[in-house]
Amino acid sequence: LENSLSTFLVLFRATLRLKNMTPPTDGAAVVRETARAAGIVAAPFEWALASRLGRAPATLKAFDPLAAQFVDAVERLATFVNGL
Repeated sequence: LENSLSTFLVLFRATLRLKNMTPPTDGAAVVRETARAAGIVAAPFEWALASRLGRAPATLKAFDPLAAQFVDAVERLATFVNGL
């Protein structure tokens, strides 16, 4: 998740622009605004932001529910963008 964060922040900013919104400059705000606009769960991306800053509460384990939320959020984001 952490390694893909930069890519998703770019995609999130593009998603907000497609919604005629001005993306925030702060990564955490980008995640929150995109989650709100697209109806996705922000938690996996918030974890990745925290991990990047050395503040993640824990490392992910095999079959971690957070990873499953990430995959679901990516799928929902794609569906949302395709519907615009």
